[in-house]
Amino acid sequence: MDAFLRGAKKAFGASAAPRVAVLGGGVSGCSAAHHLAALGCDVSLFEMGRGPGGRAGTRRSRSLPGLAVNHGAPTFDVRTDEGTAIMERLEAAGHAAEYVGVRGVLSAERGFSKSAASAVNWAGAGGSGMAGVSEGLLEEARKAGTPGSLACHYGAMVHALVPTMAAGGGGGGGGEVAGWSLVGADGSTLGATEDGAAPPPAPFDWLVVSGSGAAHPRWSEAFAGREAPLLAAASALRSEHGFEDEALTAALACIGAQEAAPCLVAMCAAAAGSETAAHWNAALPFDVAWVTEHPVVQKVSVQRDSSHPSGGDVSLVVHSTADYARSAPKDAYGVTSTAARLGGAPASAEREAALTAELLGALEELLRRHAGRFGLGELSCAAPYAEPLAWGPHLHRWGNCEPKGEPLYAGDAVAPRARVAFCGDYVLQEQGQKTNGKGKYVARMGSVEAALLSGATVAQAVAN
Repeated sequence: MDAFLRGAKKAFGASAAPRVAVLGGGVSGCSAAHHLAALGCDVSLFEMGRGPGGRAGTRRSRSLPGLAVNHGAPTFDVRTDEGTAIMERLEAAGHAAEYVGVRGVLSAERGFSKSAASAVNWAGAGGSGMAGVSEGLLEEARKAGTPGSLACHYGAMVHALVPTMAAGGGGGGGGEVAGWSLVGADGSTLGATEDGAAPPPAPFDWLVVSGSGAAHPRWSEAFAGREAPLLAAASALRSEHGFEDEALTAALACIGAQEAAPCLVAMCAAAAGSETAAHWNAALPFDVAWVTEHPVVQKVSVQRDSSHPSGGDVSLVVHSTADYARSAPKDAYGVTSTAARLGGAPASAEREAALTAELLGALEELLRRHAGRFGLGELSCAAPYAEPLAWGPHLHRWGNCEPKGEPLYAGDAVAPRARVAFCGDYVLQEQGQKTNGKGKYVARMGSVEAALLSGATVAQAVAN
């Protein structure tokens, strides 16, 4: 833990540590929670899924305890000094490792070609999958010696955000927000401690919104027309309290103007030692391939369990293009997805089975064009199967991939009067495409690295 806390000080002396609610357990939320706890805050993280990771998460199965399927980012590159420092500390603690898989481009017209990494690529260590990065950030924040504290609440979907105004606040846009309460679907206040104790009576001092979903109009498209929680709260602050924080208004306007690409993901796994696993290994001479010139498939990830002496389980994950996802029926969020289970997002098992077969079939057809060249073989992954799959196929819909538009810059991501701050892959530290003009790399909008750095930056801003 010392390596993580080197240079960090408890920022609040004898005064009470701020209680901070972090919405979302993706990389940015876990980074924010980690760094806030290291700076002495008492942090509660709320994630609607079963565990951390978000779009750099890992699907697991009760029926196959060792299965770990990265259904979002299978790996990510890091270019900045700050990002490298965080990842090297995670590596030293056993949570992350440099990614050594074969990467390349699979052109629909020209076949497959390997590509060399232009930066260090990272993934979760061992069998943890990509979620190991987020899990590691949280685990280190819980270790003895951390100045603050951390409690994680999974399966917790926030339906409403309720502000508490400071005494004398409101009226004509004056005053300040004193804190925030989080309300669940049943109207109860969220924030009970992990041992099941009653929720603390006081609101949280600060609200950190990781990811843009709870602050973006597209929330209503997924969740039965309900307005995004933070947009509804900002509206209530204006109408009921006459309060407006210009910094919050500007941040919400920036986020609302951003667009994001959806993606459908088909995933399945073949058991260790099976003919299907051997067949997939022979047909797919890569671990990650970005697909070009194809209307349906954008990326293919093959995940092999290298810990098994005779070749372990093999997982196959096929990511769709954004155009294909946009054209797909809207009732395709994954019947087992958190969005469907907790948020009421539309889901149709019959429709999802058809889309999964179409995605896997598109990959089969693509490989058939180039079979026998580039080390590629014909693939059989769509029904009917030669033998039962060990897991899947399943479908998942990512509604918020690859943010586009003007980023929210870190200096504009904190609204002190409203006590709201933002982090995510849509938040950048400074302007620049690849470098800031001083020879230093700038994290790319939409990257895991941007999410990681924004969490660290917002933690420092809130602590200050």
